[in-house]
Amino acid sequence: MGPGEPLRIEVPAGGRAEYALDGGVMRPIEGEVRAPQRGEHWLALVTRDALGAVSPVRWIQLIVDSESPQCQLSLDPAPVEHPAGELWVRPGTTVSLRAIDALSGPSSAELSVDGSVAASGASTASTTLEREGRTRIGGVCRDDAGNRSTAKEVKLTVDGTPPRGSLRLAGSQVERGDLLVAAPDVRAEAQWSDDLSGVATTAIARDGTWQEGEHLEGRWQEGEHRVEARASDWAGNEATARTLAFVVDATPPSLSCSPESAASDSGGGVAWVPKGTVLRCTAEDTPAGVKKVEVSADGVAWSPAGETIALTAGGVHVRATDGVGNVVRIVPPYRIDATPPSLEVVAPGGTRQDTGEIVLRRGEAVTVRAKDDGSGVARVEYRIDGGRWSPVQRRVVFRDTGTFEMEIRAVD
Repeated sequence: MGPGEPLRIEVPAGGRAEYALDGGVMRPIEGEVRAPQRGEHWLALVTRDALGAVSPVRWIQLIVDSESPQCQLSLDPAPVEHPAGELWVRPGTTVSLRAIDALSGPSSAELSVDGSVAASGASTASTTLEREGRTRIGGVCRDDAGNRSTAKEVKLTVDGTPPRGSLRLAGSQVERGDLLVAAPDVRAEAQWSDDLSGVATTAIARDGTWQEGEHLEGRWQEGEHRVEARASDWAGNEATARTLAFVVDATPPSLSCSPESAASDSGGGVAWVPKGTVLRCTAEDTPAGVKKVEVSADGVAWSPAGETIALTAGGVHVRATDGVGNVVRIVPPYRIDATPPSLEVVAPGGTRQDTGEIVLRRGEAVTVRAKDDGSGVARVEYRIDGGRWSPVQRRVVFRDTGTFEMEIRAVD
């Protein structure tokens, strides 16, 4: 009861009653007796009948309570507050209502969800939130004195869906069967979205070492690598993206070229081949594979190379590129020499006639000089009167008399 409320005291017919409050002086009851101030009190009551007989003293405890009970709402686990001020919880969150009254004591607790009573009890009530979406939580508490209070309504949203994410490499890469091969400067990127509470935290790992964020810059060492990514939303749901495994290839292809014709080494790292010679080039690369082989006459303008490469007088440039952009470039050490050697015949002791004939005395010699500014002179040979070709050892000595026809040839 509350202060000032009338007390119901039954008086015998034709008799009268007396009362005393909290040990005070007994006073006759004349009219209404009202409850005293808030607190715990004792009322002493005696009655007298019409004949004057007095009843034993009856003690009545009075609890006067004018204050409403406390009405406490709680959530377990506690909600997470979004920077925008919204409260988010996950499905399975327990909502509890507790009525507290230290004087008269609680009599009921009614927990409501979205305006409907979801649970009730003498002093506590609880329920579990399962349905995703916006929800209103409230409650009503009462004490034994009839006082009533209402819990402050809480608005929150239930989110049971974790973020969605993907993980990819940005930059030069190639798939070789089940193997993903990448260049050393690729960037690993995670992309996350969450339609309800939104993405709260993100993390990404390079070979098991985690850091905050959504991307990893390049500078990968050659070899095998593994990238992982994870995220959580504001409601506490967590998600992990598919692990991305790949191999970094920082080594350019191997490239070699050889002529289909025989080559002669004239020193200086240059080998000479005949006009019309073509090159066959072989490029290999593991694990990215060879993407293309190109040829250039000047090292500036490049075009795709065929199965064979026509060799030019000034040589060619050849380059090979693998599947992730590593490049090797070579200048094959082959040159074409299309100019034959020059020959000079000198007879120091003889006389050259106007007809071109040389007159010698028996035992005199002619000197043969051959020159080639390209591949160089490989051999010089001569023959007399259509006979067998023989190598020239700088000088050819004529030991017999007569007229002879001498042929000389030089090969570079």
